[in-house]
Amino acid sequence: MTAELLGNNNSVIIETRSAVATSHLQKVAL
Repeated sequence: MTAELLGNNNSVIIETRSAVATSHLQKVAL
């Protein structure tokens, strides 16, 4: 794998985790 592909994968993982954390916080706030 190239560093570029790994960087893209990390970005996707971070975005996914952020989305999950955000949705979890919204559920807690309700």
